[in-house]
Amino acid sequence: KPGNYELKYDVKDSSGNEAVTVTRTVIVVDTTSPVITLVGEAIVTVEVGSDYEDQGVAANDSVDGDLTSQIKVTGEVDVNKLGDYDLKYTVSDAAGNATEKVRRVLVGDTGRPTITLKGESKVTLEGGSEYSDQGATATDRGDGDLSDAIKVTGEVNANKPGNYELKYDVKDSSGNE
Repeated sequence: KPGNYELKYDVKDSSGNEAVTVTRTVIVVDTTSPVITLVGEAIVTVEVGSDYEDQGVAANDSVDGDLTSQIKVTGEVDVNKLGDYDLKYTVSDAAGNATEKVRRVLVGDTGRPTITLKGESKVTLEGGSEYSDQGATATDRGDGDLSDAIKVTGEVNANKPGNYELKYDVKDSSGNE
């Protein structure tokens, strides 16, 4: 327990003579910072658009004990935006010793965009008729609507009976196809 303590030393010899009392002052101080322990990893990767729930932290001090309830958190994670985010955890003990721990949250986009055809995936066309493609839509968790970025390859010759294939491709801003 921090504080000032006095120890007094007295002695008497066998004849009853007493020595002059000597006093020692002992000052107990707390100069050690609390320790913050991250629950889970210090660097966490989450997929853009997903949920992120922090695993938490704990704090302990050699003098004050459990300080977990006094931890202050600064920073936030936007799971809808690609980037690196820092969550800073700080705590101080009663003596004013402070400490900080950081968890880095990396919001990335590793998911593929999704292409959805408008209409049927197999179309039967009468020879000599005009073919009008119904198109497709594309969405991505990180980029949202990518329909305008779809590239269509292949062609249909409505004047020549046969099987024709159109391929729809799209790539998000992170390079996922």
